[in-house]
Amino acid sequence: MDLDFYKQLFSSQSGGLQLTQPLSGISRFTEAQNVLMEMLFKVEDVRRSLFSMKGGKASGLDGITAKVFQFYWDSVGLDLFQMVLDCVNEGKFLRKFNFTLITLVPKVPKPINKGQFCPIVLCNTVAKLIGKVLARHLKQFLHQLSQIQKVHFYLID
Repeated sequence: MDLDFYKQLFSSQSGGLQLTQPLSGISRFTEAQNVLMEMLFKVEDVRRSLFSMKGGKASGLDGITAKVFQFYWDSVGLDLFQMVLDCVNEGKFLRKFNFTLITLVPKVPKPINKGQFCPIVLCNTVAKLIGKVLARHLKQFLHQLSQIQKVHFYLID
């Protein structure tokens, strides 16, 4: 099996998004929108995002699902909130949260090439939660951005 195919597929060294046109014509956000966008996150934002996640879905390498954090919210909620805040407000993201398990699930009974496998990505629950908090926050502004640039966004909801 050619693992280089999947390494390339999931690597950040593939060049990323290339903008072919300058971002001209983008209207600026109003002052009120800027204030909303720059608001600091609250414990309730993290709690609401966590409890909107399906509790029993597959966990990452740590084996902890959202259901564990939901069940023990009263004990771990403030620590979890602080981890999310450190990430979104200060850019501090613990490296261990960025490890992901990629499993190749065969699409056919006896696969013989890489196209006959479906990669399933299992991310750390805290990393998923951070993405969910950010997506929920930015969701209120995406309509304006998507109207300007005709970009499609897929939100975690």
